[in-house]
Amino acid sequence: MTVGQAYRRILANCLGHLRGNRGAVANSDDIEAVHQMRVAGRRLRAALALFEPPDGGMAAELSEEVRWLALCLGNARDWDVFVTETWPWLVPAGTAGSEPLFRLAQERQAAARLAARKAVRSRRYRALINRLEAWIADEGSLGEPSETLPRLSRLGDHSGKLLAKRLRRVLRRAGKPDKLTENRRHALRISAKKLRYTAEFLSSLYPTTSVRPYLKQLSAVQDDLGVLNDGAVTHRLLGELAGAAATADSAALTQMGAANARRTKMQLRSLKKNWRRFEQTTPFWESKKD
Repeated sequence: MTVGQAYRRILANCLGHLRGNRGAVANSDDIEAVHQMRVAGRRLRAALALFEPPDGGMAAELSEEVRWLALCLGNARDWDVFVTETWPWLVPAGTAGSEPLFRLAQERQAAARLAARKAVRSRRYRALINRLEAWIADEGSLGEPSETLPRLSRLGDHSGKLLAKRLRRVLRRAGKPDKLTENRRHALRISAKKLRYTAEFLSSLYPTTSVRPYLKQLSAVQDDLGVLNDGAVTHRLLGELAGAAATADSAALTQMGAANARRTKMQLRSLKKNWRRFEQTTPFWESKKD
């Protein structure tokens, strides 16, 4: 397969993932649909940047529009996770003073869902999908994916370089992951996601026996970074609730903050262990291809 063919196929796959969840987001309160559509948007942005077009051009424009959609979905996802997954362990049943905060959280969740529903029903969303479909379908308008990756060259001749480049970015941001500031850890999480998506896009070029162990260790690191990100989001959302609640119980908020801090501390220890294992795992693209 050529680079150009692969680019179009990967983009089409990501677009299908996005469109496949639109109906459920637009017409229901399906939490998983919001999550999947958000993931699809991230995969699509990673795909648009995969071969790094030299002048940005249409790929950059479309990526910004997908980013707008991701932000709309992201707020809904944050409140979904907070209400349905975080709250049960953060606030033991019967905790005094927590009920008004939970009702307020549910109101914020409903408002965020409504905003996401409006976004996927909007003209802006339809225009984005139409532009993506037309761009992917027209091989001529797609242009050269990159100055260094000609459209007609073989994908297999470049896949290892693409993956190695993504890995270098992850390693540059990592240092000692468990010692990073919150912002730097977030940047590492984004780079790790891009490496994972790129690995999934190109994994069929390599033996499954070498791909699986690598993705398993990368996934473990991603899981840790994801839980730590949830902790950062929890801290932010608790602050929003405290500022908005007419009668926020300070004792309940203190208890929630302490529980969140304990979970973060435990997850940092897990990240340190899993990062060490990841560093010791041989990248699958350094093995022989099928």
